[in-house]
Amino acid sequence: MHLQAAPPGIAERWLTDALKAIPKTPGQMLGDALPSLLASRGPGVLRLMVNTSYNPNLTVAEYAANSLELFAPEEVRTALVSTLHEKGPNEALAYLFGSRGNIVLPIAPQIVAASLPYLRSPVPAELEGAVRVLSTMRDPYFQLPPHTVAQISDALEMDVNFVVSQKNEKAAWWIAQFLGATRPPGARALLWKLIDANLATQQSLGCVTWFHDPSDLPRITEIVKRNSPSDPHGYEHSGVVSQMQTQYGVVARPYLRNILASSQQTWVRTAAAQGLVQMNDRAGWEFFIGVVEQRPFYRDEMVRWLEATFPPIRDSNDAATLAFLRSRLADSTTNELQ
Repeated sequence: MHLQAAPPGIAERWLTDALKAIPKTPGQMLGDALPSLLASRGPGVLRLMVNTSYNPNLTVAEYAANSLELFAPEEVRTALVSTLHEKGPNEALAYLFGSRGNIVLPIAPQIVAASLPYLRSPVPAELEGAVRVLSTMRDPYFQLPPHTVAQISDALEMDVNFVVSQKNEKAAWWIAQFLGATRPPGARALLWKLIDANLATQQSLGCVTWFHDPSDLPRITEIVKRNSPSDPHGYEHSGVVSQMQTQYGVVARPYLRNILASSQQTWVRTAAAQGLVQMNDRAGWEFFIGVVEQRPFYRDEMVRWLEATFPPIRDSNDAATLAFLRSRLADSTTNELQ
C-alpha cells in the first residue's frame, strides 16, 4: 500500500464540509462522524468535541469528552474555561475531570468558579453537572486552597433544599455521596431530608449508616421493610440491609431479626439472614436450613454465599451442608447483646 499526500486544499475542504454536516443520530455520530473528524486536531474539531459533550445522549457526550485528551492540553483548557462559563458543567465533563484530572489540574480554580453559579440552575442537567463537578474537584489531587474547598463544601450543603425542591435525583445522588464521605456537621439531617423527599434513597440510606449512629436504625428498618411495586423482591433495599450488619455490628441484631421476620421482600430477607449468620444468630441459621430444605428459587445463590463464607463446606452435598448448618445452629446465640 502506497500512501500519498492529498492535493493542496482537499483535506481542508473535507474538514469544512464534515463540520457543516454533523449527523444527528447517535449511531452515525459514534460510528462515523466523530471518529473521522478526530483525524484532525484543529480548533474547529476541538470546539465541536467540547460542544458535543453536552449532547443529550450520554454515550455520545462521553465519547466527545474523552476525546479531549487527544488535543493539545493548553488549547483544551482554554476551550473548557470559556465553555463552562457559557454553558455550565455537564455529566460527561465531570466524568472526564474525575478520570483524567491531569488535563484540568492547572485550571481547577477556574472550573470551580465557573461551576458554582449553576448550583441554582433551573435546568436539572446543569444543576446535576455542577454538583458532580464540584464534588469531584474537592479531591486533594486538584490542589485547591483550603478556602476554596470550604467554599465548595458550604455551597453543596446549602444546595440540598434546592435539589429537593427541583426533585433532582442525579444531583441528590452526588450530594448524598459528598455528605457521607465528608460528614460535615448536620450531614445526617441533610441525608434524612433527601430520604424523606424520596431522592437518591438507597445512596442516602447507605451514607447514613456510615455515621454508625444507632438512633438511625429504627427508621432504616421501617424503610427497608416497605414493599415497592417497582422492586417487589427488594433488590435495592438489600444493599442497605447488608450495611446494617457491617456498619453497626451486633447493635443491629434485633433490627435484622425484625426484618427477617416481617419483610415480604426476598433479597431484603436474605441480606438480613446473612448478617445474622455472621453474628452467629440462631434466626439466621434457621433461615438457611429452611432454604436448603425447601429449595426456593434463590436456593443456589444462598448456597454459593454459604460456601464462599464457610470454605469447609465448599462443594458439599445437601446432607453435608445441612449437617454443618445444624451444628452451627446448636452453637448459636439468641441474646441480642452477645
